[in-house]
Parts: sequence; C-alpha cells; structure tokens
Amino acid sequence: MEEQTPPPNPLAIASVILGALSCLTACFCCYGFPFNLIGLVLGVVALTQVNADPTQGGKKLAQIGIGLSVFSVVMVIGMVVLSMFLGVGFGLMGAVLDNM
Repeated sequence: MEEQTPPPNPLAIASVILGALSCLTACFCCYGFPFNLIGLVLGVVALTQVNADPTQGGKKLAQIGIGLSVFSVVMVIGMVVLSMFLGVGFGLMGAVLDNM
C-alpha cells in the first residue's frame, strides 16, 4: 500500500504564488510590493504550521515561497542602489529620476 502525502498547507501555496508575482512585478510596476512582503509572512506562518502539525504538507512550498519573496526584496534593493549609482532608473524609479 502506498503512503499518501498529506495535503499542502493553503498558506504555503499562497506564498509561492505571491512570491512568483513579486518576482514578476519587481521590474515593471510596483517593485513587487506588497506581494513580496505578504508572501514572506505567509511563507513563515505556513512553515511554522507545517512544522507543528505533521498531518500537513507543503514544507517545500513554504520554503520556495519564502525564497522567492526574499529574492524579490533583494532584487528591488539592488535595483534601487544601482539606479542611484548609475542614474538610470527602472520602472517607477526611472520616472522619479527623469523628473529630477
């Protein structure tokens, strides 16, 4: 008989989706906010719930969601620092720098 895997935590799934959205929107419109912050919070909450309750799955999904959200934040910080040093803006930062 096969061992069934427990169903994934819904917060872990939401964290992955929001983490992916934050990476996609980081360069274009809103620097990934608020998707990256909400994805990070949901991923941490899901990870603590999965660790506390062995009947829930989705530990890897929560870790991936946290990773994507953190990557998005680091990418945004890098873009802001790069735009300050080069004077070249990305997305909204470009519009702000062009008007200065």
